[in-house]
Amino acid sequence: MTIGTPKLLPRTALAVIVLSLVAPSPASATALCRGRAPTIVGSAEGGRLVGTPGPDVIAGRDGDDRIHGLGGDDRVCGGRGNDVLLAGPGRDLVDGGVGDDRGNAGSGDDRFRGGPGADSLWGDAFNASGNDILLGGGGSDLFNPRDGQDAIRGGNGRDAVAYWEADGISVNLRTSVARGWGRDSLHSVEQVVGTLLHDVIIGDEGPDLLEGGFGDDLLVGGPGRDRLLGDAGDDTLDGSRGDDELAGNDGIDRVDYGRSDGPVTVDLATGEATGDGSDMLVGVEHLVGSPYDDSLAGDSNANAISGGEGNDIISGEEGDDSLMGDGGDDLLDGGQDRDTLDGGVGSDVCVNGEALLDCES
Repeated sequence: MTIGTPKLLPRTALAVIVLSLVAPSPASATALCRGRAPTIVGSAEGGRLVGTPGPDVIAGRDGDDRIHGLGGDDRVCGGRGNDVLLAGPGRDLVDGGVGDDRGNAGSGDDRFRGGPGADSLWGDAFNASGNDILLGGGGSDLFNPRDGQDAIRGGNGRDAVAYWEADGISVNLRTSVARGWGRDSLHSVEQVVGTLLHDVIIGDEGPDLLEGGFGDDLLVGGPGRDRLLGDAGDDTLDGSRGDDELAGNDGIDRVDYGRSDGPVTVDLATGEATGDGSDMLVGVEHLVGSPYDDSLAGDSNANAISGGEGNDIISGEEGDDSLMGDGGDDLLDGGQDRDTLDGGVGSDVCVNGEALLDCES
């Protein structure tokens, strides 16, 4: 048998063969994490990744990862999947990536970005103060900044900031300032949740959801379509302009129209209020009118209704009510049960009252 001379391949073909042997496939290649090549890489199925006491670059992949950076100034990327990211001590850069992620910035001044999902981002751990930057991204995110002077950027979606563990807060979405755990800045935030103690929460021009928590809270909306939820405690709700939902819930709660730009008509029995927008009232016992000529009516509870300035018509309906005309020439009608009627300044008419003060007829 004759053996022929082997044919030599062209150089270009040899180059292709060599490159195919040494070049990584797209599946095995790992993307950069915050501009750096990863030192610890997860699997496609997800799992637990733990850093070192020094600076690490940790990258999850497509699965649901649990990543703990430990010490050092780390860069952590969750990748795809619903990840749990714990930054640890140090100045860390954390990126949740795609998915609904949960993360804790730990101690130190950290920058934490949630990504396009619905993320829950916590600031520093308890008793570990740091000034963090928490960025939401595209979904509806929840932030709990904790200690330090933190910057919250909600991004797109309807984002919420919760101060559950703080010792009372003062939040003003119009000025983007929150005080309680230090001085935080809030931007693109539509929902605020208060504490167990006394809170003051003021909304902005957009549609806000303001929730007081368990203390005696003051909630003030804006010109948008707001929801004000008093929860427990004796709360004061001021929807301001716009069509609002004002829910006192537990406690003895009051709706205040003292800053209204015109007269209001309010009926606590039907839960309807017009004049300062068209509002819906739930679980409200006390009422303050506007500086104009109002029509105010109670319900079957023991109501305290104050007319404010203007010539007001105030009806207590059922229950042991306390009606106060304040300024102007008012008509006070106690209705059923035992009522106290106080006309205040002006020439006032009081009927169906058992205790009368400053009533001219």
